[in-house]
Amino acid sequence: MTPTAGTSASIPSRAVIVTTLGMAQILSWGTSFYFLAVVAVPIVRDTGWPYEWVIAGVSVGLVVAGFVSPRVGREIGHRGGRPVLACGAILFALGLALIGTSQNFYWYLSGWIVVGAGMGISDHAGDGGFAVRRCVGF
Repeated sequence: MTPTAGTSASIPSRAVIVTTLGMAQILSWGTSFYFLAVVAVPIVRDTGWPYEWVIAGVSVGLVVAGFVSPRVGREIGHRGGRPVLACGAILFALGLALIGTSQNFYWYLSGWIVVGAGMGISDHAGDGGFAVRRCVGF
């Protein structure tokens, strides 16, 4: 694609955009939904919390994601995907930092609440909705 008049940068091809969004999805799901597949046992070992409690973090995150997802779709329609997905990345980083530094179970669950908001933005509605609306042409 060629740049439009007055711009100095060209728009990346659909293949580049879709590949980038696909990689973002892999990282997003890997640091949220599948995160505990790797770290649940070490968390249980380090904290002494029951395994079921540790795994409950994902459930809390999914519930939060379900609550924020409808609003995310509206925001993507109103603002576009980039600022919404950027917000999701920030929430992931903050939530993972809370989980990683949690000193008690409530702190741990609050981290999952923040990660859940990021999941609702980036995992479920964000990348998929943005890709379909902006990049694939639907």
